[in-house]
Amino acid sequence: MSDDIFTHLLEGPELLNRANREKRSLAITEEALSIAKEANRIAIEDLTAARLSAEAALSSAESARLSSAAALAQARWARWAAIIATIAAIIAAKEQIIAFIFGYP
Repeated sequence: MSDDIFTHLLEGPELLNRANREKRSLAITEEALSIAKEANRIAIEDLTAARLSAEAALSSAESARLSSAAALAQARWARWAAIIATIAAIIAAKEQIIAFIFGYP
C-alpha cells in the first residue's frame, strides 16, 4: 500500500510537468500557425503585386509591338514616297537629262 502512495506522489509532479510541456508545445504551435498565416498573407500580397506588374509589362509589350508595327508601316509609305518623288524628279528633269546624255546645248 505504501508503494501506491509513493508512486502517486511521484506521478503528481511528473503529470504537472507533462501538462506544462503540453501547454508550452500548444503555445509554440499556435505561434507557428500565426506566423505561417502572416507569411501566407504576405505571399498573397506579393503574388498580387507580381501579377499586376506582369500585366503592366504585357500591356507595355503589346503597346511597343503596336508602335513598332505602326513605325514599320510608316517606313514602307516613306520608301514609296521617296520612289515616287525620285520618278517625278526624273520626269521633271528629263529634258536636261537627255541634253546631258546626247550633248544637246
